[in-house]
Amino acid sequence: MAQILRCATSMKFKSSWPNRIVLSFAVLAFASDVLSQDAKAQLPSNQLSRFEAHANVGAAPLQDAVTFSAAAGKYRITGGGANMWGQADAFQPHDANELEAALSSNVSAQKPTPVEQNQNPSNVRSKISLYDLDSKSIRVVYTADKLWEAPNWSPDGKYLLANSGGALYRFTLNADGKAQPEKLALDAAYECNNDHGITRDGKLLAFSAKHGSSQESQVFIASSEGVNPRLVTPNSPSYFHGWSPDGKWLAFVGKRGDYFNIFRIPVGGGSEQRLTSSPVADDGPDYSPNGKWIYINSNRSSGWDIWRFPAEGAGPGDAKAERITSDELEDWFPHPSPDGKWMVFLSFPKGTPGHNVKTNVQLRMIPMPQDAAGKGAASSIQVLTQIFGGQGTINVNSWSPDSRKFAFVSYELLP
Repeated sequence: MAQILRCATSMKFKSSWPNRIVLSFAVLAFASDVLSQDAKAQLPSNQLSRFEAHANVGAAPLQDAVTFSAAAGKYRITGGGANMWGQADAFQPHDANELEAALSSNVSAQKPTPVEQNQNPSNVRSKISLYDLDSKSIRVVYTADKLWEAPNWSPDGKYLLANSGGALYRFTLNADGKAQPEKLALDAAYECNNDHGITRDGKLLAFSAKHGSSQESQVFIASSEGVNPRLVTPNSPSYFHGWSPDGKWLAFVGKRGDYFNIFRIPVGGGSEQRLTSSPVADDGPDYSPNGKWIYINSNRSSGWDIWRFPAEGAGPGDAKAERITSDELEDWFPHPSPDGKWMVFLSFPKGTPGHNVKTNVQLRMIPMPQDAAGKGAASSIQVLTQIFGGQGTINVNSWSPDSRKFAFVSYELLP
């Protein structure tokens, strides 16, 4: 039913018991919002909207009617029609040439409580794919009926790095274009999420994980094989997103108080440095290839857009932050290409409140913004492809080292 009717009903019947049975169906029809246009016209406007876009079942030769008394809180339903078990069904009383009436009082109409749906289902088929900028084609390199997320591309171009089930895996790219996962040596006590990345020289791996007594994500560094992990900052929650080009700094998002802002910390450890401070939600920091800017997504403009600020920080009140995108879509996870020519990012439908969902999304791209301060606004946006994705699709930088391809994950819901 489109609505649920609650009522204490008293009925007045003109004819015998068969009519009462069939008239009951007339009341049920009303409870299911089965009202003719003539009947709806007699309802007050504040009641009429509850019963729109419905009609009688079958043919009823006599005009039906519904009236509502607001003072008495009563509906009167009058109608006539053929027996619904006859050869010509009409969902009304059994005598087509006789009008009958039912009186309902204490009626209220309520919408049913919506069923809460999981906006980020994990029961999915994952497709790790490569987008080729030259041919504008997509090649699937790995498919599995489990959740895989957030590929990185190794600096030597030989493998992808992705996460699944709390672990990190390498996907060596074979000559046949296919890949199989090989688990890193990282201890299983680290419950990794989809925020991880490799330094340009290929020696170090930064990753985010829950570990030990911590119930929230923290940032760690290990060798690129997952050996000798160490904690970078004890503060949580923290989520790694980008290495500086020289490998000396890690940029990450952390919640300190009520808001998620951007921080950096030296690779050797030490105190974290706050880079943004506005009472908003910032996420997804990634360095420009020359190291001058950090690009983020933020809701500081009400919706989610791509922003940037100098690598040393956005300054007091984030005065140095510059808005890059400004259309109606919700833009997340900006990733500059290694050659500094392009930036790819993920766009959710207008009004999507965050990224922890799977829905129809777009992978979009813009020319890399100019370096000069105040010249960052996007001039044009290309839609590369539309997929079913979201959380896990392209959370971290996934460009190939030659800037000709990038990796991403799309999904299909499983029964």
